[in-house]
Amino acid sequence: MIGALMTQDRRVHPRLPVRLLVQHQTEPESAFEVDYAVDLSQGGLFLQTSRALEPNSTLHLQFAPARDARVIECFCRVARVTPDGVGAAFLQLDDGASALLTEVLGQPPMVPMTPAAGHELRA
Repeated sequence: MIGALMTQDRRVHPRLPVRLLVQHQTEPESAFEVDYAVDLSQGGLFLQTSRALEPNSTLHLQFAPARDARVIECFCRVARVTPDGVGAAFLQLDDGASALLTEVLGQPPMVPMTPAAGHELRA
């Protein structure tokens, strides 16, 4: 039973395989690095990178989710780290970015999560 629970996919949003150039930085003063996202969902993306990033660290991202689409600029939390890259969860997407992802992904819009009292979100 425990083994079955550990192998279950815990993602809330379905993923779409993609190959998107993503500019990212960990500090406002640092230069942007460029890597590829290999999947995208309403809740985040998987960034294929060789850069060592810490779980729960914050990334600043810029990417266009489709050809000729506007650039989405957002912050993400590194949700998981693998040898191939990082799973990054979007933090506070603006309405335009959320609508654009909905259009690209063909899914209903993400409902913003409000933390319960005493459980504030950390960046």
